[in-house]
Amino acid sequence: MSAPARRGALESWESLWFGEASLVRLAVCRIALMLSAFHAVMTHRFAVLQPARGLEVGYLDRRWQPLYLFEVLGIGPPGELLARTALVVICIAVALGLVGVMTRVACAITAIGTLWWIGVAYSFGQPHHGAVALVLGLAFLPFAPVGKRLSLSSLMRRGSGPPPERAAFANVPVLFTAITISIGYAAAGISKLVIGGLEWMNGYTFLAMLHQFDGPWTDAFSSGLFEARLFSVGLIAIQVGFPLALFFPRTRWILLPGAFAFHLMAMMTMETGPFLSLWTLLVVFVPCEQVPGWLDQRLLEGPSVRRWLWAVISVGALVLYLALFLPAVPTSLRPVVVLLALAPVAAYIHRVRVRGSGGVPTARPARS
Repeated sequence: MSAPARRGALESWESLWFGEASLVRLAVCRIALMLSAFHAVMTHRFAVLQPARGLEVGYLDRRWQPLYLFEVLGIGPPGELLARTALVVICIAVALGLVGVMTRVACAITAIGTLWWIGVAYSFGQPHHGAVALVLGLAFLPFAPVGKRLSLSSLMRRGSGPPPERAAFANVPVLFTAITISIGYAAAGISKLVIGGLEWMNGYTFLAMLHQFDGPWTDAFSSGLFEARLFSVGLIAIQVGFPLALFFPRTRWILLPGAFAFHLMAMMTMETGPFLSLWTLLVVFVPCEQVPGWLDQRLLEGPSVRRWLWAVISVGALVLYLALFLPAVPTSLRPVVVLLALAPVAAYIHRVRVRGSGGVPTARPARS
């Protein structure tokens, strides 16, 4: 490769990671990571609090087998005071990160706290791969301008002019999270092929796994060998081919629904749980800055039947997400979560009303 070509390749690579990128997309990534962190901490709260309090025999039977990172750093099991204090601090940091107040500091505390909390839970039990993209994505959030859009901080700065659309370093957490997710899916599919070979897709492997469980959809998905082979081939294709979503955006119309369908099927047949952090973080593959216009085309234009259909799909997607998210949330906090989920709906309705009245949101005058 010639020197100019090599220089151009390096400049393109640097621009991809550190050049200007959409701040709205970064803000949605921040919100998705905060929601995923909160869900992960709440899901593992008993695995951390019960051993600390020494109450349940089921948790006391677990031995402390620290993760390698914890072993190197000399981190031991927490006591009750430390565990409860850490839980409160993490929840406060997540709340500040969600609404966008002291955003970088809140994201940094959430990253450290979530890593510690999940690490403690895994050190008392079996480590899983579902939190890898979450922990690594959180680690890069504080290094990006995460509070410049979709935050209370940005709203309070509206008087100084319109909010910026793009900024340097905005793509770092988004791209790193997307790459981590892609590696995770591809590694899962490749490992199946390396260990089981092409025979993994013969249908019998799929049926043997399903017959170990008795989920709501288990009987429907284990009805025949031909269907099992189709599911096996489809699963391998989605997992091995998922890195294509990084380079060819149009493949995301197949790969993202395919990944969603895979996790939904696994949850309903093999009782794996929803893997909600992965579901949530798939949003990093979506050009979120284009979503309002995309919704306008489907909800405000065209035949009324199509508009109502997309309205039902949109509301149904939100209801499904809440139905999966809320069981991990303490009962006292569920109304708060529902209100937060309705905030983007209210914002979009306000946007439509302003557009319908022929006006545009204006910046407040600067304070003297």
